[in-house]
Amino acid sequence: MSTLYGPDMVSAQWKKGFHAGFFVRHQFNYVAGLHTELLASTRGFIDLNGTRFQFIYASLPVLASLKLNRRTDLLFGPAPGLFIGGMQTEKGKEAAELMPALRRADLSLALGMLFRPNDRYHLGVRVNSGLFPVANGWNAQHLNAQLSLGIYLPQLPR
Repeated sequence: MSTLYGPDMVSAQWKKGFHAGFFVRHQFNYVAGLHTELLASTRGFIDLNGTRFQFIYASLPVLASLKLNRRTDLLFGPAPGLFIGGMQTEKGKEAAELMPALRRADLSLALGMLFRPNDRYHLGVRVNSGLFPVANGWNAQHLNAQLSLGIYLPQLPR
């Protein structure tokens, strides 16, 4: 789910989206680790007139991982993103305008948790909050809430 927040966004509605990609985890010791992802993500919002804005980003979250217990980790850190494309749709029709003032780079802070019921997958929840306006002259930042499922590949022998 994503939206925009800030003084220029009086009442933007949340928009459903997706993210897909790969992650790598490295545990430094029992408590601390690093969780890095390469994702393709959709972000966007719906304005008061029902116009839907969708943005596509490539993002590279680099998150510190702290074990809360054997199966639960706290994740936090920066999540830089690069704008790939987007569209604006009004009442079911694609509009010609693709927001030319949109900034190419985005930076968010991420905070979340991972729960590993076993060694084959994890369930995650995370919030990403944008630090800078998404477009020149537009005082609004990204805000994303995401649920995730991560599947671990077998480890290669050392």
